[in-house]
Amino acid sequence: MRQIIKIILIFSMKNLYSQNLVEFNNSSDVKNWEIVNDDVMGGLSKSNFYYSNKHAIFEGEISLENNGGFASVRGNIDKIDVSPVKKINLVIEGDKKKYQLRIKKNKEDYYSYVHNFKTTCHIFLQEHHCTFYSFI
Repeated sequence: MRQIIKIILIFSMKNLYSQNLVEFNNSSDVKNWEIVNDDVMGGLSKSNFYYSNKHAIFEGEISLENNGGFASVRGNIDKIDVSPVKKINLVIEGDKKKYQLRIKKNKEDYYSYVHNFKTTCHIFLQEHHCTFYSFI
């Protein structure tokens, strides 16, 4: 099963100002991202993250074998002041599957704040808004 999600992250600041946090304009923009799959716990899921046709593409196969069941990609993004931020806007093309956006206050923290969302099938550049209050 092939799953594809194209991701562009945009922070919206007080509805008056937007700051692009992550943009994928060329192949070097995906090189600092890291794949983390369930193989860290013995699982068999596989995924890939690459640049193609002006988009970053995360795709893979989820396997429930060996108690597995997740694939992820992580970016090392510089810390920014989010105090005036109301929400995060994801601009994606999805596949009707459920995903999570996880953010951390400090990259050394073990825990993450999590926002679950479901994508719509094959709607190019679908926007998904994640208010900070929706993160658990």
